[in-house]
Amino acid sequence: MPAAYYGLYPERWDDIHHIRHQMAKDYEIRWIGRWLLPQNILLYWNTNFNRSDIMKEVLDSNLFDEKTFADIGNEKGQPRILINSTTLSGGKTFVFSKEQFNELGSRIDTYPIANAVMASSAFPGVFHDMTLHDFSISDKKHYQHVLDGGPSDNLGITTLLNMVKPLYDATKKDQPKDQPCFLFVVDSYPYPKYPEHIHEADTRGPIDFIFDTNVAAASDSLLTVRRVD
Repeated sequence: MPAAYYGLYPERWDDIHHIRHQMAKDYEIRWIGRWLLPQNILLYWNTNFNRSDIMKEVLDSNLFDEKTFADIGNEKGQPRILINSTTLSGGKTFVFSKEQFNELGSRIDTYPIANAVMASSAFPGVFHDMTLHDFSISDKKHYQHVLDGGPSDNLGITTLLNMVKPLYDATKKDQPKDQPCFLFVVDSYPYPKYPEHIHEADTRGPIDFIFDTNVAAASDSLLTVRRVD
């Protein structure tokens, strides 16, 4: 989310107070509030409109102003913004990029930023996957479903390495031998060394009698393994 916001409004990052205000908003309560709107209740129960679509509305109204990838500047010296997700079929990394959309027979310039950010944040058990039209197979309706980028590339390092590989292609005669490359990885990992459940014989809480939270715990374990990798 912060990376996408920077890509759209790099000039705003000179005002650290503005950035802190934007990132400190309670997006959860805004999401719940929109979920209770009459029109969203009707859409949720009668159409393909889902929890991720509701959060997408929240992100647009609070951060992204319904901007698309065409609104991200491409001036020289400005960083390229890459947003990761994971395909529901195959568990492969799907990067919201021109190259990846070309493979779908689609175009990214008209695609909303908020949709991509929501797809990269669609954590299992909380948010539903996001749907993309896939025109590469046939004229019939085909779709690519994507969710949180954690299972395929939790820190985004694989995506960065794939992007810089051409800089080190020894088969190209005109390629300079020495190409410096720095990867700065910010790993804001919150998992405690000694979590509370190691002191509990029964990890169930009140909600577990309705919904088994082991689903979320299993996802956390998977992301932990991916992080170590």
